[in-house]
Formats: sequence, structure tokens, C-alpha cells
Amino acid sequence: MGSICARKLVQVTSNVKHSLAIEILTAAAGLDQRLPLRPGSGVEAAHTLVRQVVPPLTDDRPLYEEIERVAAIIDSGALLDAVATRCGRIS
Repeated sequence: MGSICARKLVQVTSNVKHSLAIEILTAAAGLDQRLPLRPGSGVEAAHTLVRQVVPPLTDDRPLYEEIERVAAIIDSGALLDAVATRCGRIS
């Protein structure tokens, strides 16, 4: 049973990571629509990093590649590091 549980855990964490990536892409699009208003410094750091790997959504296109790119910056810790650099380490 342990190996099956481990495999399911890997699947669940992958699903959560991709769900978070979709939420982050949605939030980035929302921030783009709120310009010229500026978010807080941590959110701005996260948004800047996301926009470095994913261009703004201006027309219809498949988003699976963008989701994978954002999932990669979540997985690597780069997103958390960008926010921590601006705001301090999150405990």
C-alpha cells in the first residue's frame, strides 16, 4: 500500500502545483487589468517574475505551456525567492 500512496501523493502535489499556477496566471491577468494601480511590493515582485516567463494574455491561445512555465517557477522556488528578496523571508 505504501508505494501506491506514494504515487498518489506525487499526483496530488502535481495537481496542486498546476492549480496554483493557474491561479497565479489569473491573478497576473487581473493585475494587468488594474493598471495603472500598483500592488504591494511582494505581489509586484511575483507579478514581475511571472511576466518574465509568460506574456500578458491579449488574445486567445492555448495556455498549457504558460501553466507549465509558472509551475516550473513554483517548483524551483524562484517565485518564493522573488517575493522574499523584496519583502523578506516568509516563515
